[in-house]
Amino acid sequence: MGTFDSFIFDLMPRTLVLASMGSGTTSLASELRGVGLQYSHDGVEGEEGSVSWIHILQLLPYSPSKIVELCESWESQAWHPVLFAGENGRYSKLCGPDVGDKYSKSRECWRGVCGKVLEGNMGCGNSKSKRKCDVVFNETVAVVRDPIKTINTLSHKFCPNQKKASSSGQLRVASVLLDFELKGLECWEGWARYWVEYYGLLLKRKVKMHRREGLDVCKLFTEENAVKGCEDSVGGKFWRIVFMRREKMSAFVSTGKWDDGYKNSRAGKKKKKKLEDMGEVGKDVKELWAKIKKQLEE
Repeated sequence: MGTFDSFIFDLMPRTLVLASMGSGTTSLASELRGVGLQYSHDGVEGEEGSVSWIHILQLLPYSPSKIVELCESWESQAWHPVLFAGENGRYSKLCGPDVGDKYSKSRECWRGVCGKVLEGNMGCGNSKSKRKCDVVFNETVAVVRDPIKTINTLSHKFCPNQKKASSSGQLRVASVLLDFELKGLECWEGWARYWVEYYGLLLKRKVKMHRREGLDVCKLFTEENAVKGCEDSVGGKFWRIVFMRREKMSAFVSTGKWDDGYKNSRAGKKKKKKLEDMGEVGKDVKELWAKIKKQLEE
């Protein structure tokens, strides 16, 4: 994102809502738009914020070697530099849409700028950091879904035929991002480890968490930041109806009706893993989930 773009975004109060893959982030972004907030999903275009898993990069320590590794992995289709650069940012204008095969000029251009894009967005979201993010979020909150449901959703989507963890492009990117080993793990074990590392970091950074199941998106914001769609008034209810009608069809088509079980289109009807089936990593999931639930109850 260019200097002018960054300056404009700096003037806007924007919130980053972090949640792991498999937590209903697509529908959450839609629900936020449904109360009148301009939120993007896994991107930076939203004028008022973003719902994303990969922007946890801002909370990580700055690491040039990790930037190199991530830039070597983005062509696995697990992520793309444009998620940080913005569709209308400087680098997007320079490289254009990433279309065509791996030898296209656009792809070559994105390979060339990937490091610069990540350099401006890594290790800068921590209040103690001296680095400033190219894309500034004034506040960071997190949303967490039941870990067993999350792990099963991810396993069903990204682990066809119960392949090894290393066979999933998304898991390889996650392991580079969060520094965990995939060697010797089944795919579902890899996703369990991903969940532990992801929310372990958020807990360490003391990011305020909200439960995904039954979440009222208006509760993500303080009273002074409330929007018209969240107001408990005739006008507020009217705007909720207007915005939700606009979002309802697109959300249903993309993810199916959200619920807190497995009925959304990404979970499927396959056999589900239970916590007791997960061995050592299951113990880590259980321990971390207990800590998170304690915070949720406070």
